[in-house]
Amino acid sequence: MSRADSVAPKRPAPPTPGAYPRALPCGDHEADAGTPETGQLWAVVLAGGEGTRVSAFMRGAAGELVPKQYWAFESDEPPLRWALRRAAAIVPRSRILVVVAEHHRGFWSDILADLPRENVVVQPRNRGTAAEILLPVLDIVLHRDRDARVLVLPADHHVGSEAVLRRALLAAARIVRRPSAPLVLLGMVGEDCDRECGWILPSACPSAGLRAVLSFVEKPDPETSRELAGLGALVNSFIFASRGRTLVRLYEDALPQLLRRFVPVVLARSHQWHLRELYDEIPSHDFSRAVLERCCGSLGVLAVPPCGWSDLGTPSRLGRPLGRPGRDLAAPAVATVVC
Repeated sequence: MSRADSVAPKRPAPPTPGAYPRALPCGDHEADAGTPETGQLWAVVLAGGEGTRVSAFMRGAAGELVPKQYWAFESDEPPLRWALRRAAAIVPRSRILVVVAEHHRGFWSDILADLPRENVVVQPRNRGTAAEILLPVLDIVLHRDRDARVLVLPADHHVGSEAVLRRALLAAARIVRRPSAPLVLLGMVGEDCDRECGWILPSACPSAGLRAVLSFVEKPDPETSRELAGLGALVNSFIFASRGRTLVRLYEDALPQLLRRFVPVVLARSHQWHLRELYDEIPSHDFSRAVLERCCGSLGVLAVPPCGWSDLGTPSRLGRPLGRPGRDLAAPAVATVVC
């Protein structure tokens, strides 16, 4: 265990209700223009996770778990608000959907008060990231925009330079204008990476910056991580862009039974108790393992220049200085992505 791993991060106070601004910023939405052929651009923010790997460091005054997407860290806002601002810089808030868990209502109800109510997608329970992504994407494609393009953004990421990441998001959004475009993952250039990172091994020959995905490597040992970096592999940020119907086709190929269970419930816009019944019965699936790893031929990856990215997924990453979101931080002494 490294020294960074052995030092517990400072425990700031959990988020305070009423502390959040009531309006998201208005971006210039340069990727926003849509046509019947390309579909409009939507953003899906994933905020339904439990943050179990770092839960020991995030507990409220009564000892209750505070999931990391709702924890204020060294800022006056939690990572969920950072993700909302990230999305609002690209698409209007009317096209931002946030996926949350019912049992976290006490954390998110105030944070999401400035979003349209219908854009808060409430899961009855956590059934893994495959269900967390499928539910809002089906809602968009079946009820809002059949030809939608979708950006998927986890709610628990810190980014030092939002401008660098925003340019990469816009590039991915432009690529998926084409009806035949693959799902486009954003891969981080990583050297300071621990064994908790997942890696993407891309093809050697980029086409306009986009490379095919050859394989995924989950949480390798440090020596293998260094070898992967030397081969040009990228850290999987779990940020991606796709056409909505492309995503649905991937589920049809990889998880057809899960798709068949979800479609009638979402299509009928059933009452919440129907959704609870569905979530009581379906198994948990991880989107990366159950969908992405089974569909490499339908994926592409863009390399993101160093931007101070971290998924805040381990105690050592929590202990690193975060700064204040919403402004670019000074470039690190070594030009690597923090993962």
